Amino acid sequence: MAEARGQLEILPWEEAHLVGGRFDQQGMLDRLDDRAAQADESFAMTRLWSNQEWALQNVPDVEDIVEYEARFNYVWPKHNSAVVCVYDATRFSMETLTQILRAHPFAILGQDLIENAAYVPPDDLLRELGRHP
Repeated sequence: MAEARGQLEILPWEEAHLVGGRFDQQGMLDRLDDRAAQADESFAMTRLWSNQEWALQNVPDVEDIVEYEARFNYVWPKHNSAVVCVYDATRFSMETLTQILRAHPFAILGQDLIENAAYVPPDDLLRELGRHP
């Protein structure tokens, strides 16, 4: 019922993050920005829940996941959205999880939403990664 009203959309990785069999971070950021702008016109608030296990796939450009997470911080504040990126800590390396955590201003630990003390603003993190902000 929620799907029919346009209130719920569930996409497989191949239609969201891995379009064309590769990770195109700019394409993904543009799609998210466009979708959120459309939702802003219809709904008081939108929610995005993204299981990030697609980043464990052996596909081109998947190594851009940390840069993508940093750049997403330019997109989500423009919209009335609650966003949760879900990483399975048993499947990702500690190095990757540490870098990804640095890209998120908030984290959920156990049942608590906390301000993330490890957060690095996107301009700074992108400079660290050798990418232009």
